[in-house]
Amino acid sequence: MEFLKFKEIFEEYCGLVESKEDGGTHKQGQVREKFTEIADAVGVDLALLRQYKKDDGTMYISPKATAPYRFPKDCKDFVLHILVHHTDLDYQDLRRWNFRKVPVSTLTSLVDGFMLMLSLLGHDEKTIQSQRRQMEHRLQYRMRVERQKLDVEIQALCQDINDYEDDLFGMNTDDKACFFDFVCSKVKELRNYVSEIQSCYHDTRHEELTDYAMQEAAEMDNDEAMLDFNRTLILDNALGKNTRYQELLKEKQEILRTNGFVKNQKKRFEQVVAEMIEISRQTEIELFDEELPEEKDSPLVLKHPSQVLRESIKYVAESRESQRRYEEEQAKITPEEREASRKIAEELFKEMGWELPNLGKSSDDSK
Repeated sequence: MEFLKFKEIFEEYCGLVESKEDGGTHKQGQVREKFTEIADAVGVDLALLRQYKKDDGTMYISPKATAPYRFPKDCKDFVLHILVHHTDLDYQDLRRWNFRKVPVSTLTSLVDGFMLMLSLLGHDEKTIQSQRRQMEHRLQYRMRVERQKLDVEIQALCQDINDYEDDLFGMNTDDKACFFDFVCSKVKELRNYVSEIQSCYHDTRHEELTDYAMQEAAEMDNDEAMLDFNRTLILDNALGKNTRYQELLKEKQEILRTNGFVKNQKKRFEQVVAEMIEISRQTEIELFDEELPEEKDSPLVLKHPSQVLRESIKYVAESRESQRRYEEEQAKITPEEREASRKIAEELFKEMGWELPNLGKSSDDSK
């Protein structure tokens, strides 16, 4: 595999993009930073882009973290595309990590491009697939793909409705009014059904997490758990009174709310977080003569999404069927039987000394 140095790509880039710098020349380091910024935003491991398979079949791994990138010749157009379109709106959103605004087509081309680059650099399949999962997780790629499909179908339905309205011969105005009322009722039914499924899905996941939390609590020693809890409260109280820590916390929150390019915020954000960690560490030592142990995050083994979805669909179907049978039984009750039941309940409440609620007494009876 033939590899290119960045200088070769840079020279071609200079022929494609006019420089806005004084003197009319691009700076190689600044242009290279464009590629780094996009690769970092996508979530690919930058160190892997500096490694490559040598002719003897072994991987070259530089001891320097800042070793130059290696670019497979077949990836030249992909890299140039990133550099040329670095300031486009979709790439600006990517650089701000506003992945929700980035078109799926852009995300797809980037993920596929870096996958090809890793493959041509000679990385094994396990590493390549691990990087795909990492990039897709960062970009919320699978969700974005499915959401785009949904949006396409919704837009197609709206277009269909417009076409039906423009039908001049098959339906008159009254026909269209009747038909649109029918469509509206079906869309409303779908919305209600989807809402029920989502609510059930949400509750199922919440129950899973609650069960895990209760299981962890049951496995903890009570005295140890109480000690950890009290120490955490004491530490939080102390940090809440630490002026510098609170200033840093406010700055951290402001940075997170800023809709700027991540590259411009990253260095300061890391400095703020590092100083906050150091203040917290020093406070722990002052309060407890030792650093508090880090909380261990146990890996969560949750049900597969498809399983939760199947369970939710089944539950909603059963719930709706139960409601239907209940309404059928209620419809069979005559007014006389309902009134008899009301009187029995009235006598029971009187005997127990309870306040009688409104049990459906007719307006005529109350006069």
